[in-house]
Amino acid sequence: MDEIYKSRICKLRCLLGEENRDAMLITSRANCRYLCGFTGSNGYLLVTHETLLLFTDSRYLLQAERECLDTNVVLLSQRHRSLADSLMGCGAKELVFEFHDISHKTYTDIMSVLDGLVRLIPENYVIEKLRSVKQSEEIKYIEKAVEIADEAMSTVGNLLKSGLTELDVANKLERLMQDLGSESLAFDIIVGVGENSAMPHHSPSDRVITNGDMVVIDMGAVYMGYRSDLTRTFQVGEVTEKFKEIYSLVLKSQLAVEERVQYGMKGSEVDAIARNVITEGGYGDFFSHGLGHGVGLEVHEKPMLTKNSDECVEIGSVFTVEPGVYLPGWGGVRLEDMMVMESKSARLLTNSSKYDF
Repeated sequence: MDEIYKSRICKLRCLLGEENRDAMLITSRANCRYLCGFTGSNGYLLVTHETLLLFTDSRYLLQAERECLDTNVVLLSQRHRSLADSLMGCGAKELVFEFHDISHKTYTDIMSVLDGLVRLIPENYVIEKLRSVKQSEEIKYIEKAVEIADEAMSTVGNLLKSGLTELDVANKLERLMQDLGSESLAFDIIVGVGENSAMPHHSPSDRVITNGDMVVIDMGAVYMGYRSDLTRTFQVGEVTEKFKEIYSLVLKSQLAVEERVQYGMKGSEVDAIARNVITEGGYGDFFSHGLGHGVGLEVHEKPMLTKNSDECVEIGSVFTVEPGVYLPGWGGVRLEDMMVMESKSARLLTNSSKYDF
């Protein structure tokens, strides 16, 4: 097994030991990949203090054996009988499971085959907390995903013009990122034109761009499984004074965070930096979402940078800074960068240009 995966399994086993737990079942696809490298769509990882077993169906047996060196690959039998047999074989009396990921059917099936011989214990995002601190190799992959998104955004930003639809823009971005080496979309591309830009998660439609329209684009690439997340806002044609006002305020709030965020800050403290700037500018009621979130194997990870978050920015945290102002009937402006927290300060990963009014 790659040394990176060995170190991650070792950390998990230490955590299990601290809690005096026998074993843990990992059902999350991202967490399975993080711990053993398995990229298939169906697989469970069983970690005990002595063994490491990956259960998957017949479609992925060969793939799992190639991807997960030093991990015992087991055919996932009907209703998880092989899982129960493995637990019995290692003498486990308690099984920690990911309550936030597992379906009710899978849970009841496992309960049925264990027949009360092993106690199921829900865990509280143990592996997600490990994943929130990125290792150097992970940061390299994220940097590449950011680079791809940056280049695609810059290219499409220069192509925006009257007559294109939201779907046209989204399709151009997807093709560009594929050509630049993205494995897939980090998430469904968001393109909001005109009044649609006031909806933070608007799905692209056949709305046509006309001169004077704002265009909010939110997209990301994937490289080696790791994701990027990037948002820019444009105005097609002549830039209006109202657009300059809102855009400059959003940019001011973003730059305040990028200059002041520090290691050890709570998510709520980071969010407050941006929110206070926008509130002082008179638009606090129109900043309707959290400031940002972690990014890695999933596009939304810890730490969450929201009004009520107690999660801290650690050295190795990779996170977004994405303030926005959304005015119904007029439109919206959002700017999103990605940063990585290093020992002395946070480093900006995103390089896409912004207006300088």
